[in-house]
Amino acid sequence: MKFTVGEVAAATGGRLVAGRPEASAGAIGTDSRTLAAGQTFLALHGDRLEGHDFLDAAVGRGAACLVVDRADRVPGAGRLGATAVVLVADTLKALADLGRAARARLTCPVVAVTGSCGKTTVKEMLGQILATRMSGLTPPASFNNQIGVPLTLLAAEPSDDYVLCEFGTNAPGEIAALAAIGRPTIGIITVVGPVHLEGLVCIEGVAREKAALVESLDGRGVAVLNADDPRVAAMAGKCRGRVVTVGLTEGADLRIDDLVQTERAVCFSCGDVGFELPVLGRHQAVLAIEAAAAARELGVPLEVSAEALREFRPPPMRLAVAEAGGVLVVNDSFNANPTSMEAALEQLALWPDRRKVFFCGDMRELGAASRAAHEALGRSVVAAGVKRLVCVGAETRATLAAAVAAGLKAEAATSLADSKEAAAMAPGLVEPGDVVLIKGSHSIHMERVAEAILAKAK
Repeated sequence: MKFTVGEVAAATGGRLVAGRPEASAGAIGTDSRTLAAGQTFLALHGDRLEGHDFLDAAVGRGAACLVVDRADRVPGAGRLGATAVVLVADTLKALADLGRAARARLTCPVVAVTGSCGKTTVKEMLGQILATRMSGLTPPASFNNQIGVPLTLLAAEPSDDYVLCEFGTNAPGEIAALAAIGRPTIGIITVVGPVHLEGLVCIEGVAREKAALVESLDGRGVAVLNADDPRVAAMAGKCRGRVVTVGLTEGADLRIDDLVQTERAVCFSCGDVGFELPVLGRHQAVLAIEAAAAARELGVPLEVSAEALREFRPPPMRLAVAEAGGVLVVNDSFNANPTSMEAALEQLALWPDRRKVFFCGDMRELGAASRAAHEALGRSVVAAGVKRLVCVGAETRATLAAAVAAGLKAEAATSLADSKEAAAMAPGLVEPGDVVLIKGSHSIHMERVAEAILAKAK
């Protein structure tokens, strides 16, 4: 979405210190490496990188406008050329303001997805369905925070038929803030689980935070809710618009029946429509029907959703299956919390004749609940039939101890400091015929283990 320099200044409440207001500012970007000539570079402050360090680079790439909150870092007039400069009080707030300005130009539905697990999968499912019938925007990654959501809206065009957003959170008030920017017309809630407890304190706090999406919908909005999760189902009372419930629960508006999981697909029916998705996880049936329910609200019949999802491929590192050298690797390393850990362990039952190996990384951001959650995970590991356990990170020491106490042989359990050490050892710990589950919080980078095993086996 393109702006003039004057529109950028007006939207952000900024002061034009160089350039002409009627000049084109182009589209808005925050990465000088991908900035195209004629676009605006907005300089954000980051933990690792400082956007104001790249102002000269942005000018060198032909930036039409710079949005800054540090006047002392602006290149001298002699180096600016035709580049305009808008000085704002805070560039992160300016990005949100520009996201709101972009949203105001849209007349199409905006669909937002949140939940403790499955947000990105639902977004990708829905995007694949809608792309069969219309043109719109599905963000290419998990753009689910105070930077990603405005950038998603800024990447949209007024001619789009739909825009999909993903809302994430780790502190109270973040979903409400994102909803105020995106003003969704359809809200989807996947599940409420014990995640981000350092900021949200308890599972009730998680539920309150996720419910902010439902509360943001106006009287014309639609909430798509997972009827199988009591905390999600209870959000119906907070919706001013319509509610569509989905799931296995009796009385759900779109009820899942005949659910079967095989090594290759999850199959089920909804009414008289049969679904077959080439994914692992019975829980993915609910995600699929949530996506199909939202698509139906946009005019796409369930039959079309079922056909589109026959070719669905999950996002990377979400229960992705690969085999090499007789070793079957289930890579679910994108992230982890107690709910998703249990769902991943359930998949091991699909291979009753294979030795089960689990590379288990820490579940982060659980606060005071961390030790109990990791101990419970250890017991679940044994219940799932895991015969070789490799725990990665300090938190999973509790998992290892609980697993051994529950019956896992001590010599079959190993504790390692980090994923680099685990990746170095992993090829020597697995054997042909094994099924290997790999999972942990994103910051641990358990994908290194999967890469090492598959590379060695080829």
